[in-house]
Amino acid sequence: MKKKIKVSFIGAGNMSKEHIKVFKNNQKFILKGILSRSKKKINEIISRNKKIKNYSSIKELYNRTKSDLVVIAVSEEQYSKIMKDVLKFPWVCLAEKPLGLSYKEIDKCYKLSLKRKRKIFISLNRRFYKSTLILKKIINRFKVRRKLKIIDCQSRDKFKKNAYKIGVKKSKKSIINLMYSNSVHLIDYLNFLCRGKLVKIKKNKVWNIKRPENFSVKMFFSSGDIAEYEAYWRTYKKWEVKIKSKKFTLKLKPLERILGVKKFLGEKKVNYKHDLLFKPGLYYQSKEIIKFFRGKKNSLVSISDYLVTARIIKIIYGR
Repeated sequence: MKKKIKVSFIGAGNMSKEHIKVFKNNQKFILKGILSRSKKKINEIISRNKKIKNYSSIKELYNRTKSDLVVIAVSEEQYSKIMKDVLKFPWVCLAEKPLGLSYKEIDKCYKLSLKRKRKIFISLNRRFYKSTLILKKIINRFKVRRKLKIIDCQSRDKFKKNAYKIGVKKSKKSIINLMYSNSVHLIDYLNFLCRGKLVKIKKNKVWNIKRPENFSVKMFFSSGDIAEYEAYWRTYKKWEVKIKSKKFTLKLKPLERILGVKKFLGEKKVNYKHDLLFKPGLYYQSKEIIKFFRGKKNSLVSISDYLVTARIIKIIYGR
């Protein structure tokens, strides 16, 4: 496909605005339509993007725009209902995480996409951080055993307060299932940095949904890679990813920055330009979207790949 990629949006919150910003700045995309329950948010977006038209239903959105791509960025609990209607039409879907608040919900959506022969990609923007892309490029040079350490920190109260600050009300279901709505960012690193299948797991305690506490999990993969996941639910810690072997020791802390690369890059500085101009990761993800529509090999996150991450969450948290 060499023509412009027609894009529409379902949801008019902050994430949709961030996606619009990226697509608007690339002439390979053309913005078509939007659908949302919030008239105020819709009007705000349309006032800044005159080419985007407002539609009242998913059916009308597709039939009037014939969009190639639909970006779905709605509240966590809405996905189960919305995806049933979205998948009735032959556009490609780019859905913000979590797509569901349990493994069962995500798997159900996956099976429906297979039944209707629809393509769904998940927008896991941290896979496309400049820091992550450099890390992957370096570690893929070496066929050595990897040791990965993930530090995750979650707080139900903080999550709820942060959402309130930006005018978003989180449901009880979303807050309880924070491992799907937020921890997925960290747990996904276990999926795409560790090779092979997860074959063994050791927990220092069983996670308690009613009273979440700090705990750690050690995971062993068929490739020989070993990962340690530390989850802090009662103590404040900053998110961190550390991966090492005989050949490298690299760290993402904060996740948007990579440490330990001088050995590989010399005096060359990492250029974080596009992760500063746009929401980190979205610019490089948009480049992969273009590759997909041009029929080229790409690294977009398929729903089948995302299901692997969801399965790891289920194994860790028992949900």
